[in-house]
Amino acid sequence: HRVLGWPEGRARQKTMQRALVFACCGLIWCFVGLCVTNRQSYQALAVVFVVTLNAVWCMSTRSMLKRVVPALEALMRNPEALKERNFATPEPTSEADGECCGRELSKSSGAAGHTPPWVHTAISEARMSSWLLCTANVAILC
Repeated sequence: HRVLGWPEGRARQKTMQRALVFACCGLIWCFVGLCVTNRQSYQALAVVFVVTLNAVWCMSTRSMLKRVVPALEALMRNPEALKERNFATPEPTSEADGECCGRELSKSSGAAGHTPPWVHTAISEARMSSWLLCTANVAILC
C-alpha cells in the first residue's frame, strides 16, 4: 500500500484476523468435543470453521489479483511515478548489503528511471502465487 500510495487496508486485515481467530476457536471447540464425547459429528463441524477461513482467504487473494497486482504492474511501467514515490533500488552500503533475497543490487539496476528486472519477476511470482492460492481455496470450498 505504501508503494502505491494507498491508505492501509485495515478492514481486510481485521477480517482476516477475525476469521483466523474464529477458525482456531472453532477447531479447538471441535477437538475438545471430539475428545470428550467421541462423537464423529465434531469432525464434520470442524470443516465449517476451516471453510470459513478459506472463504475469507479466497476473497483477500482475489482482491490482490484484481486490484493490487495490476496497480503494481502499472506503476512499474511508469518510471516518473516511481521517482515521485521514492521507490528506487537502495544502493548497497557494504558487500553484505549488495544482495537482497538472492538478487544482486547494483547502482545501475535502478538508474535512469528503469525498474530493476527483479521487481518484474517478483510481481510475476506474486501473481502466480495468488492464482495458486485462489485455486486451492476454491478447490477446498467445492
